[in-house]
Amino acid sequence: MEPRLAAIIMLEGMEAGWFTADTLDKEIDLNIDGDEHADYLRARRIINGHDRAELIAGYADGFLKALRAATEG
Repeated sequence: MEPRLAAIIMLEGMEAGWFTADTLDKEIDLNIDGDEHADYLRARRIINGHDRAELIAGYADGFLKALRAATEG
């Protein structure tokens, strides 16, 4: 119910593997190389399994596209 605390718990938990045996380091890479949609799905699985994973990954795809457009020419 406290967004700031929830974000801290989410990030710490995903990095440390509190929720599943998976961690962010094992599930995603730092490269923007065309497989980001799969990275988003794997990152979502760390906390919420497959619940609305495609929907959330779609939002992330759109956000990355907007960031790319904002930084280009």
